[in-house]
Amino acid sequence: MSLAREESPAAEGSSSSDGPTEEAPTEDRKEDCVDGLLRPKAAAEVAVRMRDPAASSFTSSDLGMGEGAAARTYWQRFWVLLLFSGLAFFQCSMWSTWGPLSESVEAAYPNWGSSTVAMMANWGTLATMGFVLITSWFLHAFGLRAGVLTAAGMLALGTALRTLTVQDAAFTVLSHACAVLVGLAGTVFVSAPPMLAAVWFPPTERTTATAISLAANQLGTAGSYLESFFVRQPGRGVSPADVKEDIRSVMSCEAVIALVLFMLAVAYFPPGPLPPVHHLGHPETPLQRVSQQHLEKPRPDAPHSSIQHVRECVCGLDERSELFSEGNRNGTGEPSPFLYMGEAVWVGLVSSFSSALFGLVSSRLTDLAYGHVRASLLVLTFLSCSCFFWFSLMTWHTIPPARWQVYASVAGGLS
Repeated sequence: MSLAREESPAAEGSSSSDGPTEEAPTEDRKEDCVDGLLRPKAAAEVAVRMRDPAASSFTSSDLGMGEGAAARTYWQRFWVLLLFSGLAFFQCSMWSTWGPLSESVEAAYPNWGSSTVAMMANWGTLATMGFVLITSWFLHAFGLRAGVLTAAGMLALGTALRTLTVQDAAFTVLSHACAVLVGLAGTVFVSAPPMLAAVWFPPTERTTATAISLAANQLGTAGSYLESFFVRQPGRGVSPADVKEDIRSVMSCEAVIALVLFMLAVAYFPPGPLPPVHHLGHPETPLQRVSQQHLEKPRPDAPHSSIQHVRECVCGLDERSELFSEGNRNGTGEPSPFLYMGEAVWVGLVSSFSSALFGLVSSRLTDLAYGHVRASLLVLTFLSCSCFFWFSLMTWHTIPPARWQVYASVAGGLS
């Protein structure tokens, strides 16, 4: 209704000259929208424009707003998305740091144990459950820039705390504090992607933009697995002190990376696009007005969010599966020839890259087939559950595990 009142006088004049059928009821306007943004007819027009490389802007009719105003896009949106994705990648790497390093860290810090390693990952999940609604309110109240700067500052502070000492008790406490700060920062990177896409990107790029930042967050798990290549495992010629020094070196490098990302966000991360001209007497562009309307519309995202965080727990703790233990006997009484602890690193890397790639592909297909999000989520969720059930059958020894089945089931479920 507010969009209808903002139509230009010229548009109203042309409407009055068309006859008595020009004005549709308010109820028809609501039913004539797809996802609150595009009319079906406009969606088809946008799809045609997407196939035309020469089409680089969207008019107000593409957004279901009536004629008379143009909604511009800004090249800065790519920088904003790149920086946000880098922060999301780094946050997930810090969240899942200790799982791939569990064997080394337990040798360097004997007071940890598997429960402490698991708790480091649990802090992120607990922070999300307790603060994601507060974070969502904070983003709407203070904007994207404030939320991203706060999250980047938490990452920089948390990673810096871990470099202050290597003394066992103090390092344990500081690592817990870091895990809490990283978890709080993560609430921004799971809440803000749709908001960033709605504020900066046109409708036919929003699902893709959202998927890029989420895929970067998923790839952060692969980044954490790469840490195991820089930290030696205890063994012949490698003392716990050597392992502790390797851990401190990796923590120091991560603190520097976090500081650089924070400085980049401070230097340039605009709260939103700044239009050079006013449209219809308002300082914001039609794209921004439609984006705000889109953001204010409630969404039933709880089921999808639950599934998302269950799969993230698999990323952080899959080394704990008995399939990756040295003494696993795969139902035949013989030790498994391939499902050793180090294999979990490669399963995690393959799964992270495949899930990121598949997410980008599926998001682009969703943008091209606009208006079928529900069907897409139902199909993908069913496939994910089927893959995890397949993995469970191997864990329960209902079917004998094989290397290709482990890779396919875990990668398929996460993808």
